[in-house]
Amino acid sequence: MNMLFFQEWWRTALDFAILFGIIYFLLLRVRGTRALQVLGGLVNLSLIFLLAYWLNLQTINTLRTYLITPLIVGAMMMMAPELRRALVEFRLVNFFNRYGSSAEAAVLREICRAAEILSQKRWGALIVIEREADLSGIVETGTRLEHEVKSELLTTIFTPNSPLHDGAVVISSNHIIAAACLLPQTERLDFSTSFGTRHRAAIGLSEQVDALVVVVSEETGIISLAVGGNSTRNLDAEGLEDVLQSIMEGEAEET
Repeated sequence: MNMLFFQEWWRTALDFAILFGIIYFLLLRVRGTRALQVLGGLVNLSLIFLLAYWLNLQTINTLRTYLITPLIVGAMMMMAPELRRALVEFRLVNFFNRYGSSAEAAVLREICRAAEILSQKRWGALIVIEREADLSGIVETGTRLEHEVKSELLTTIFTPNSPLHDGAVVISSNHIIAAACLLPQTERLDFSTSFGTRHRAAIGLSEQVDALVVVVSEETGIISLAVGGNSTRNLDAEGLEDVLQSIMEGEAEET
């Protein structure tokens, strides 16, 4: 009898642990986004429906039976971008050995390799690397993609006169998720006149969020990195990789 009780307790504990782990992971992914506000509204509605059930409020209980499915479907549609990103990251978390430092380092190498090629060809480019701040608003301005990060693909995207070259590529969860995205321009006036539209867009975004923005100048081929409203210029591929890895390693130590 005791053994049977222990087995049932163990299954129940594991069941709840997995469920709460998934919920916790999803909450982390949607933190600070519109999806969290939608979830908050669903929780409040659920509490109202639960109270109505306990108090046997017939009208609200009847409404609940008709509204529950449309509410869930509507919420899923509103949270679609955030849920898609969360599922991509869930596929790549550490305990499946798919989202770790080695994968991140490989992605950074591909970005730096692409920047080097683009610099040599003097093809302008904007590459945004998402960090904590949600970039779904930026992603919605471009063309959605879902592809692993490869230098060949990045080079192809920024080939002059290609359909997606005019704008920024957004990389999130070690994947290219959008191209031809529009970035906000900085309003600062203290920059050199050598700063073109791409550089001002890179700095503009980095002023607003914690994203890293790699810029390749079309005029000079100079590689730059915009972070926190500032720009580090005249980087080569190796220097860019060193700076990016240093930032990422510092971020990992903080978490």
